[in-house]
Amino acid sequence: MFSKIEKYDKKLVIPEFLNLFNDGFKTNREKELLVNFIKEHNKSKNTFYVLEMNNKSVGMVSLKFDNINTNPTLDIDYIFVHKDYRKKSFKTLGNRKISLFLLDFVIKNIAPKIKDLVNFRYISLYPDKQNKKLIKYYLSLLPNSIDLTYKNETWIILKI
Repeated sequence: MFSKIEKYDKKLVIPEFLNLFNDGFKTNREKELLVNFIKEHNKSKNTFYVLEMNNKSVGMVSLKFDNINTNPTLDIDYIFVHKDYRKKSFKTLGNRKISLFLLDFVIKNIAPKIKDLVNFRYISLYPDKQNKKLIKYYLSLLPNSIDLTYKNETWIILKI
């Protein structure tokens, strides 16, 4: 199974980008969140990386810069995994689930490149608070993370 990650840093047409994931949304909320992040992307506020396996888009991550307690932070805005690929590990991804692969991609590939250019101390992840399971899930993937409450939102912060 072949996999690659493609960077999307130019303006996106919402229906075309959503079509990358066809019927991959489990709920309308997932689609609505992605539409909101596409709108942010088109205002040059974030960058998308899409994971493809066998020429099919199976997951994506949205990144931007933010501040937490006045510290520049690389923010993982949104992680999306096609519903048919959730809870499965893949050999081509090092026997990892897509969500963990995308987190590792950001931590091991994107963050070091950016850190060479911009001084920042943290990577932050904001799981959708409407889904309490996501917070526990991401914390289980990242045992060295800490849970920080900031502006009444729960963030998962990783110190670099």
